[in-house]
Amino acid sequence: YIARTCGTENSPIRYCSSGSGGPPPPPQNIRTDILFLIDGTKSMRPYFGMVADVVKKFSNDKVGKSSFRIGVSMYGDYTKPSEECVECDMQYRSLRRLRTLKSILNLNEIRNSELYIKDPKKDKFEATGSAIFRASKSNWKENALRVIIHIGDHGDRHLPKEQVLSSLMENKIIYLPIAVRGEKYFSVESDAFINQADYI
Repeated sequence: YIARTCGTENSPIRYCSSGSGGPPPPPQNIRTDILFLIDGTKSMRPYFGMVADVVKKFSNDKVGKSSFRIGVSMYGDYTKPSEECVECDMQYRSLRRLRTLKSILNLNEIRNSELYIKDPKKDKFEATGSAIFRASKSNWKENALRVIIHIGDHGDRHLPKEQVLSSLMENKIIYLPIAVRGEKYFSVESDAFINQADYI
């Protein structure tokens, strides 16, 4: 099942499934790896401060807990106009590898990240499929709950390829996409992000 919250204003929120009843709440102190995957192109600049704030909220009560690790990666597009394969060269870098929080993060490294300005393909689409594939190959901890939180405004030029889907499944990763508007709204490119999320 896919965990979700349910309930009403007059009853407590609980974990539930699409069936009757519902599973018990998840165990406490489960090993958890969370990787924030952020569209690092110019149109996303307004959201980097928001992401930094979210990461701070995650980190406040997790410092020193070996069961919780957090990472942040950012991406752009392919580096050459002719490239579109999953493993082709692209703009991708890790701002923070998955690791335990030994102190509150220096959030300036996220807020002030240098964005990917060059756009070899000269369009508004991004290499999101390849970025998800690279993120799925991160330094995940064995037997940990693995989560990719993907924040972006524009999708790929095509739906995710089988190689991307297989890597997510093989690495037992929960994929949580968050679509945002960006500096300007481009309906086709924005819809592409939502369509790829639905497909995954």
